[in-house]
Amino acid sequence: MFKAIISIIFLATAVILFFVWSQPLFHEVKDLMSQSSSFDEALSTSRQIQEKREGLLSQYNAISQESLNRLNKLLPSQPDSIKFILEIEKIAQQNGLIIKDIDLREAAGSEQKTSSEAKEKLFDSIPVAMKMVGSYKSFYSFLRDIERNLRLMDINALSFIVAETDFYEFNIEGLVYWEK
Repeated sequence: MFKAIISIIFLATAVILFFVWSQPLFHEVKDLMSQSSSFDEALSTSRQIQEKREGLLSQYNAISQESLNRLNKLLPSQPDSIKFILEIEKIAQQNGLIIKDIDLREAAGSEQKTSSEAKEKLFDSIPVAMKMVGSYKSFYSFLRDIERNLRLMDINALSFIVAETDFYEFNIEGLVYWEK
């Protein structure tokens, strides 16, 4: 009987020692397993992002240089007023119009915008005012060429002064866009 009691005491001691020493280790292993699963998820997400990035990069690299040049002309990265003026003069000359004045100016109150508003906008515009002289047919051709031109421009106001001859004075007000 003494052997049975000693065996039961040793067995109970072994069970108690097992739970006392192994319980903290069991919790630690459980925590490490949950961390491992979160790391696996993060690694999986990272791989998906990297695959998406590589796909977008390959799409970007597939764009021809000619298309990139056309996009840069459509929405240039800076206002580039001189190129715009030269382009307008060329179109006007091709259509037989004489340019009297082109006025490009910064938008009023652009300094008053908050930094959060400036960050949200991907593009900005510059007001433009043009005065030119010519026939109605030439002016119509000029507007058609401006419409077909790659450079983004909105015409907001158009007025003209009628003369005795077929020569009119045309006033155009609009906006020219550029990428921020």
